[in-house]
Amino acid sequence: MLDTVNHATASIVVGGNTGAFNLSLPLMNQIKAGTLSVGSAGDLGGITIASLLNVSGAGSPTLVGPYNLVFQNGGNYSANSQSITLGTKTLTVNAGGSVDPGTVTGAATTVSITAGSAGLTLSSNIGVTAGGTVNLATTNGGNIALGTFTVGGGTTTTLNANGAGTISSNGSSTNVSGTTVALTSGTGNITNITTNATGLTVNTSGTATVTDTSSVALGTLLRRHRIHSDGFCSLWDGNC
Repeated sequence: MLDTVNHATASIVVGGNTGAFNLSLPLMNQIKAGTLSVGSAGDLGGITIASLLNVSGAGSPTLVGPYNLVFQNGGNYSANSQSITLGTKTLTVNAGGSVDPGTVTGAATTVSITAGSAGLTLSSNIGVTAGGTVNLATTNGGNIALGTFTVGGGTTTTLNANGAGTISSNGSSTNVSGTTVALTSGTGNITNITTNATGLTVNTSGTATVTDTSSVALGTLLRRHRIHSDGFCSLWDGNC
């Protein structure tokens, strides 16, 4: 674990040589552990991923590890313009501020990313293979903004925006995929989401508009939801 005791407001840079605390690639190559944990909830200076990271144990570029990755910070987390390759290793991100996960690629593994009230905004795709799980969540009313990017591809994909947090995208292509997909908000709207799922659950007291491109089995659907399956099935009135 990267020790930041008594430096709670200092920035942490992973894969680079800048910042008050930096975890350079040569140092990461020397670490032998099952899990590399960086930061804590008491740190407020943010975490920046400054290099491509491959912890899968195979291939390139920038091969380190192999080990699971855990990033924790009370501030922001950004991997913008960077890529993390997991293989079967796991990735856990818990940030009290905003989160930009960058590109995340994994096999049959688990990706769990949580942002605070500043929300979770994608700048690239997050994907796993069959048997994998992707969990995206916010606390304190943070939004989940997918943009034009995709999430999931494995067995379970869950998006959970706390409180009035919204879940949205900017594109018409498939945004969220998985054998089982769950979209949840407390009171926020779930809008312009296209899924590809065998089982789909949508839960919010706000308004949801979701289109599924496969023959989906519909799970929990609350009022004011409009779900389209193959563009033909509307559940605005709770019937299909």
